Amino acid sequence: MSGVGQSSAEQHPRGGEEQYPRVLVVSHNVLGGSTAMGKTMASLLAGIPADCLAQVYFHSEVPTSDGCSTYFRVTDVDMLHSVAGRGKAGRAIGPSERRVGQARSRTDKGAIARVYQLGRKRTRLTYAARGTLWRAGRLDEDALLGWARVFAPDVILFAAGDYAFAYDVTLLLSERLGLPVVLWCMDDYYLGHSVRGLGRRMLMRSLDALKPKIASVITISEKMQRDYAALFDVPIHVLRIGAREPAAPLPWEERAGICYVGGLGVGRLDVLLAAGRALAQAGIAGLGHVDVYTGDENPKTLSRLRDAPGIRYCGSLDREGVGRVQASARFLLLVESSEPAFKERTRYSCSTKIGEYLASGAVVVCVGPADIASVEYLRDNDAALVAEDPAEVPALLRSALVSGTSVASLLIHEHKLVQRCHNAECNLNNMGGILREAASIDHKGLDRDGWHV
Repeated sequence: MSGVGQSSAEQHPRGGEEQYPRVLVVSHNVLGGSTAMGKTMASLLAGIPADCLAQVYFHSEVPTSDGCSTYFRVTDVDMLHSVAGRGKAGRAIGPSERRVGQARSRTDKGAIARVYQLGRKRTRLTYAARGTLWRAGRLDEDALLGWARVFAPDVILFAAGDYAFAYDVTLLLSERLGLPVVLWCMDDYYLGHSVRGLGRRMLMRSLDALKPKIASVITISEKMQRDYAALFDVPIHVLRIGAREPAAPLPWEERAGICYVGGLGVGRLDVLLAAGRALAQAGIAGLGHVDVYTGDENPKTLSRLRDAPGIRYCGSLDREGVGRVQASARFLLLVESSEPAFKERTRYSCSTKIGEYLASGAVVVCVGPADIASVEYLRDNDAALVAEDPAEVPALLRSALVSGTSVASLLIHEHKLVQRCHNAECNLNNMGGILREAASIDHKGLDRDGWHV
């Protein structure tokens, strides 16, 4: 039986139809915004016109750009209200609710903000509690599917996470709209076993249910691509975060200082503080402290930064500010934790900062366990000063300062690696090709209006 009403082409005439499919993004965070995940998604989808993008997301954030033509949001608070009998969860976010041009996308404050901070700890209790809430709550499926049909997507791009409910919503959309899914894995949630107990069982059940709908998988490292071959019987691609050189980078000889720019989760704070202590004790001229720029708002984290020797907390930066800082720093610090629990979570991931660090013209200093993907990547490509122990950072800096030849070699390798793996235009083209290929697959047990064909 065929669907009723206009076809998607009739509803949505589009001049760029040959180049881009209509993509329905499903993710935890809003596209763009003020989170690392949101910024990463925006970067890798920047080549797709906004009228070919729509998004379903699961955080209280509001859009701060017009990167998508339309948004649908479902939050934990929505789900809690639905459990209490106050309607169903989820609604479209209208254009008037967007904060276009603003730096901050988050709206949670007070008790709700504290709940989100608690949820970031990723304990067995938080996984179980959030999973139970989403199973008990009532998603407004009619509103969600009606909104999606108006957009009329060709393919779903699902930014994988560690909560089962996101997979369940993606499966609902795939089945009811008859769409293939491209699974986008910017962190590992399956092999590293960072999710434990009930949360892990729920996650893997939901992943198994979604697998028949998955047309291809995008990973962020060769290590992940290689090991995921045992999990997925579909094409697996590596797509790194693109980066562009700063507008006016200073020559290395005219730069100064060592900086850290980015988030402080998964144990990075402790490694950063240890590196700061080592620098404070070493007393290298001009390198006695690390300038730290982060958008982290956890009061305990910020208190530790402000009180730490060898650390100068400098607040958060917008995109232009990040470019200015990285274009003038002599060294940029990248840190990863060796703690077993954190190491499991980062084993397959490559930090989203790596591309812009490499493109900045600064020397990258990487501290972390030798066998995780970020460290392997930089070491194997001779593109950073690398150490496992933060106490070794002063010795690395001293060596670089007295050896101009090794610095010149590092900068050449960094530039080559950016051109080969972080070329923004190539990555955008690759993303478009992956989505076009998935959208062309006859993967639809249903037509656009939800009728069986």
